[in-house]
Amino acid sequence: MFACLFVYLFVCFLDIPSFSFNYSYSLKVLISFIKVPSAAPWIRDYVIEPSSDVRIFWEQVSEEDRNGIILGYTISYETECFDEHHPSWHSGEVNVSAPSTMYTFSNLLPGLGYRVRIAAFTSKGISGHYNEKIIFSGKL
Repeated sequence: MFACLFVYLFVCFLDIPSFSFNYSYSLKVLISFIKVPSAAPWIRDYVIEPSSDVRIFWEQVSEEDRNGIILGYTISYETECFDEHHPSWHSGEVNVSAPSTMYTFSNLLPGLGYRVRIAAFTSKGISGHYNEKIIFSGKL
């Protein structure tokens, strides 16, 4: 699909007198096909590093669910055992540029479980879908 998209763009921008494309209309049609992803990346695994950092790994969104070019991933996290009013509650959100499929948390509180959510985004925005996994940080 993306190879066809590239060829289409390339042909539209060639300055060949024998072609009679309506450039503006062609680009509007092309851009209308880009949407937010219709599925989330899958969190494959995580590793607790000796330094107590936690590295997570995920699979990319399948090609048929991308709905455009994936520009990156939004990862949000929060402590599993505490609500937002507890002093040990900890949360955050980071963006990771594509094509990376891993991220290392270096600011998690040791010995706690975290709910981690990941979603993909295109130029049209972030998907309403996310994948979630409970991970655990290093020992106290």
